[in-house]
Amino acid sequence: YVATVTIIRIYVQSGNLLKNAYDKTKTKIRNLKKIENRIEEKEASKFLKMISEYKHKVKTIKKQIEEESK
Repeated sequence: YVATVTIIRIYVQSGNLLKNAYDKTKTKIRNLKKIENRIEEKEASKFLKMISEYKHKVKTIKKQIEEESK
């Protein structure tokens, strides 16, 4: 009887341990995905900023060329 109870207790405790480990791992993965998304968004912002600066420079150069041609 004691052996059966001990085996059942170990089984239940190991199940709870595995469940907790799974939940912790799942939350860590979700946090990593959120961090990656934030990093990607920041890089996209830098890219768009570079594009807008490039367009601005092109416009100023075009204006200078037009003024010189007149």
